[in-house]
Amino acid sequence: GGDARVCVWNVSTGELQQEIKETFHGHVQCICWVEFEGHKDDGFAFGSANGTLHVYRWSAAKGCYMFVALTHAHNGRQIQDLCFSSKFRRVASIGDGTPQVWRMDDKGALAPIVKEPPRMPFIGRSVHFCDEGASIVFTQLESHEV
Repeated sequence: GGDARVCVWNVSTGELQQEIKETFHGHVQCICWVEFEGHKDDGFAFGSANGTLHVYRWSAAKGCYMFVALTHAHNGRQIQDLCFSSKFRRVASIGDGTPQVWRMDDKGALAPIVKEPPRMPFIGRSVHFCDEGASIVFTQLESHEV
């Protein structure tokens, strides 16, 4: 959140399992679960105020989520929202008025599907996959469009 932390809580026990501090990258704006090798909930990605996407993966050996990849996105501007499509192993993000869809490889590295997405003069607000992961829908502030 605003304190640049990601907290993993065990809902059953109420205990804090892990705390990740990313003060260098600014506050954490958004987060989504991602899958590696078809296992659900074995990782997550989050977006920071400085436009970086961070990917973490569960390590059974260490008993915590471990950092695996960092990607610079949205021209260093705040990432507003993220979502994941398990069908195509893609992460969608929105920030700086631009939506983007990223391919996630087996190690968690993200590569943009569109090199230069169309830039809009509005603040991106939310993004979601539809059509079973083949398309995205997104919203923006000020434009009054969906």
